[in-house]
Amino acid sequence: MSLEAITKIRAVEEAMEKSKADARAQAQKMVADAERDGRALLQQGKEAAAKAAAEAMGRAEQAAAGRREEILARCDEFDAKLLAEAQNKGGEDYALIVSAAYRQTIAAHKLVADLDGTPLFISKENDSNGCIGTLDVTYPSIPLFLKYNPELVLGMLRPIIKFAQSDAWKYEFTPHDVGQYPLANGQVYGLNKETGELKEHMQMPVEECGNMLLMAAALLTCEKRPGLMMPHMDTLKTWAKYLLKYESVCNFTCKSTGMSV
Repeated sequence: MSLEAITKIRAVEEAMEKSKADARAQAQKMVADAERDGRALLQQGKEAAAKAAAEAMGRAEQAAAGRREEILARCDEFDAKLLAEAQNKGGEDYALIVSAAYRQTIAAHKLVADLDGTPLFISKENDSNGCIGTLDVTYPSIPLFLKYNPELVLGMLRPIIKFAQSDAWKYEFTPHDVGQYPLANGQVYGLNKETGELKEHMQMPVEECGNMLLMAAALLTCEKRPGLMMPHMDTLKTWAKYLLKYESVCNFTCKSTGMSV
């Protein structure tokens, strides 16, 4: 094995060790964030929800602490499997790219629970305006989660669908996002804060409708649960009709710079 290859492998190993340290720091930060969010919820009159969230975080922290060695061993096992699979597919350089992309993609999302305990997996626009649940950010990430945990893809769809089905959303196309981190309280991209109306020239309706329909179709194909989207069929049909009606004017609507349909 060449010196360059050995250097790269060592760099990956160092990155793995750093990721473990970062994971511990992130766990501590999560506790601090939960406490901060709990205070905010209390101020908003959400005492019951805040108490439940704090209790759940405490139980999760205790459970994780008691299984620390087991969890770290599982992480090491998965790291080795991921790198071996990637190297077999495309060599050492490809394995390095996969290792970095895997961590970056997961770090770009946050796993939370809705008030009823339903899992939500929400993307974060860390380098722009802080939008969360951004559809054109979520869409290009789904291949990874379809492969390793399709339930997380469903967790990505839920916030968009829930917001689109609320009284706050009156448009025929899918939302661009569901809020600005850390609040999922409605689309902020292209929003006129004075009137509460969306700025039409800043919307991406054709792109986002296509993204959402493809995500739903991919999840159904992967999970093989035909009834998974049945409760939301009317909403999906509305987006499909919008796409059919306006697909020819895609060039005249705003489009993201990320990967999309």
